[in-house]
Amino acid sequence: MADESEETTVSIEDVVKSINEEQAIVMGGIDDRACCSFTKHLNLPDDVAAPDEYEEMTCSQCLRRCAFLCLYALSRKEQPWCMAFSTLLSSTQLVNGHVNIEPETKRPKLDGESNEPISSSLTNDCELLRIASDLEIQGFDFKKLQVKDLGLSDDSKVPSVFWSSGWRERLCRCPSCVTLYKHLNVSYLLDPEDTMEYYLDLGEKKAIEMEKEENEALSEALSELPHSVASHIAAGVNYMKETLEEFLKKKHESGCVITEAEIRALFEKLRQDQMFQ
Repeated sequence: MADESEETTVSIEDVVKSINEEQAIVMGGIDDRACCSFTKHLNLPDDVAAPDEYEEMTCSQCLRRCAFLCLYALSRKEQPWCMAFSTLLSSTQLVNGHVNIEPETKRPKLDGESNEPISSSLTNDCELLRIASDLEIQGFDFKKLQVKDLGLSDDSKVPSVFWSSGWRERLCRCPSCVTLYKHLNVSYLLDPEDTMEYYLDLGEKKAIEMEKEENEALSEALSELPHSVASHIAAGVNYMKETLEEFLKKKHESGCVITEAEIRALFEKLRQDQMFQ
């Protein structure tokens, strides 16, 4: 039996997880998507550190399922993905953001690939086809394209990609690519209301709305009290919020765990504080 006297601890990760779960609720149904979600891929499956600024992230698992996205990442030289990807190439070299096939492997091929110079399922106005041509990759049916076809000896090590601003707007919208997105169940990539920017804006509005409702509820409750008492309570509530925020911020910066004793001490301090007398 566990020692009941043992001090209970709460890590800052637990606090952050709780906050993220609340944010996920505000974020709506984003976790219902077939590709990367807001919460499911926060712990990156590779050693590539996220850049300081990026619009959205696609994890390695989703890149393996939607390998055509790798072509966009290579074309735009998305960093640090492009650099990390180049170190994993087996029979190819990455030069100035382009995949150059070595002579002995003129170009990667799919099993059963035809001798046609381009995929017959794509039209001449296809942006994805243009990118593939620039990267000297031809003859692919993009519905069957796999990351290993780009020259990786171990496609399980493909890094996550951190997209620069406006990456979804750069996705091709020709009929063939729209069919490709439907086939891979990622048509939502073209939905302007599916972007992280949209959800963050929606979440911010909902957070403001929730705070407004809480303040209105508090104001309604305080309105029934004498003015001096109501003012004192309102000041105390604000003081408690600020104290808690400062406490959590310091703990987060120090990377220390939060113990039950510290929580009790914090509220005991608040109780004894003159603000609450």
